[in-house]
Amino acid sequence: MQDFQSYKINHAARTAEVRVIILFCFLLISLNLFSQQLQIGIMRAYSVSGLTFTYGDGEYEFRSDSTTICEMTKMDKISLSRNGSGVRIYKNEISLGTYSSIYIREKKSNQFLNIQCVSPASKTVRKYMNDFIVQPDGQDKLKVINEVEMENYLAGVIESEGGGGKHPEYYKVQAVLSRTYALDHLFKHNKDGFQLCDEVHCQAYLNMMRFTPSIKKAVQETHGIVMVSADYKLADGFFFANCGGQTSPADFVWNTNVSYCKSVRDTFCIKSKQANWKKEFLF
Repeated sequence: MQDFQSYKINHAARTAEVRVIILFCFLLISLNLFSQQLQIGIMRAYSVSGLTFTYGDGEYEFRSDSTTICEMTKMDKISLSRNGSGVRIYKNEISLGTYSSIYIREKKSNQFLNIQCVSPASKTVRKYMNDFIVQPDGQDKLKVINEVEMENYLAGVIESEGGGGKHPEYYKVQAVLSRTYALDHLFKHNKDGFQLCDEVHCQAYLNMMRFTPSIKKAVQETHGIVMVSADYKLADGFFFANCGGQTSPADFVWNTNVSYCKSVRDTFCIKSKQANWKKEFLF
């Protein structure tokens, strides 16, 4: 009996040790990912074949694979368009040539550019931080990738998903949810040449954070925090605009049980304008 108890204690100790090692390795991997730029496919709502970059904050360098093509300062406008199998670049309406890819690099950290789709024409001007890659996509389109620091990405996602005027604790919760989702789905668009997209297929990322400083503070105060399940895997942090007052169990939605996603009552959703809606179908 004593030997059996000793076995149980030793087995429990080894199990705990393995869990600690797994958690430690997970934390090391996560910390490494936090320090790297994410590659986000942006402007995905458009079939982009032409776009312009204008000054936002700070100077940028436009490069090909091996050389500097030009630099951008306050008065400059840089236009990119699809040209055959490459990307043609114009600076202030003057053609600078066609290249296989264009790499746009900030000269100091945490700068941003204004980006506008001109083909097809759009009045919307988006603002994004850090670096960019523009490449040919398919037969006649452009692929636009924002290489962005994790914390800058999260701030943009939270403002795009939740808007301004919310309680600071909501922004903290959303930061943890969005960070966990990003790390858990890093290879979702691997076949497309980037990691995540800017649409609700991943997480809405329509701009850098612009209007709500408390969002940046929430991201900073939750730095490195993610949700994990009982077996130390990244948890699926599902979120939505409105549940109508009652969430659904995971197996009802996806036919797959997720132990920590249970149906609960939500009295907050009932009070918002999206709680009631109607859809009509014609037969």
